Amino acid sequence: CLFTTEFMVPDSLLPQVFEG
Repeated sequence: CLFTTEFMVPDSLLPQVFEG
């Protein structure tokens, strides 16, 4: 995820909606 580097959180915690 691009959000992983911005929010500094594992993309496992991020919903798959942001995986794009």
